[in-house]
Amino acid sequence: MKIITEMAQWRKMIHEETLSRWSDNILLLDTNELKRTQTDENCVAIVDKFSTAAVMDIVATTNVKHVIQVSNPKFDHAANLSAALIQQPEHFFSSPAEIFFLHRQKEIPKYASESFSVRNSRDKISVLNVIETYLKDIDKISPILNNILSIADELYTNAVFNAPVDDMGKPKFAKMARSLPLEIDYNHEAKITVAHSEQLLFIYCEDSYGSLVPNKVIKRIDYCHKNGVSSSMNIKSYGGTGIGCYMMFEQCNSFFMTVQPGKKTIVGAALLLGLPGRLIAEIPKNIHIIDTHNST
Repeated sequence: MKIITEMAQWRKMIHEETLSRWSDNILLLDTNELKRTQTDENCVAIVDKFSTAAVMDIVATTNVKHVIQVSNPKFDHAANLSAALIQQPEHFFSSPAEIFFLHRQKEIPKYASESFSVRNSRDKISVLNVIETYLKDIDKISPILNNILSIADELYTNAVFNAPVDDMGKPKFAKMARSLPLEIDYNHEAKITVAHSEQLLFIYCEDSYGSLVPNKVIKRIDYCHKNGVSSSMNIKSYGGTGIGCYMMFEQCNSFFMTVQPGKKTIVGAALLLGLPGRLIAEIPKNIHIIDTHNST
């Protein structure tokens, strides 16, 4: 595991156990050097006070799949999580919430969670209402409630319209109007899970199509940042996954795109509980990507 960073002082902000999981193979680089240096997907870029556009530019123009920011309120958590995702990605696919909330190896993760089935387009409003009812019972949820509901809406829409593919791997519904009544195959039903501790909330959607291609979505999000959302809507490509993910990234603390091709996709977002919603946009954001397309 390799660390790429601009900050020489990052070590003092990370728990000793997390440091022990990282190798000493550290490159001190500025952003321009990062783009000129050969990197692999087992890299974590540590930056600070980067805009969402700058973070996305890193993952769009390099092989780096994890970007974490020193001034993010949960920097140590993000550092530990990056190590876990790189070293044992299969554990995240089997138990996303458990890995997310596992701060230390010897601790038992403490969190509560609830899952909600995604079966068709007709039930979206009713499922979102049930999610809202569940969310309202969580302490300190009020300031970020609308953000979470907006993310849940995008996750639901993506699961119904963008995730399903046919036997040839071609999108089934991505070009169809979002108002059409569509059913997900019974053996491919998706689910949205809301998991939370006292400080963090993690909302994510799992589907068993495994059709997400992170590099395509990253390029779409990067285009949104550089050209604006309205211009991006005119791109002649199927679906709106990139635009939806762009909106989720802007509304969270950390953003996740993970895929086992043909098996499972997990897309999610983490938010800080109790933080005023207006401050979410100001938080330096992290991103975590697992893409096993190129794994052997």
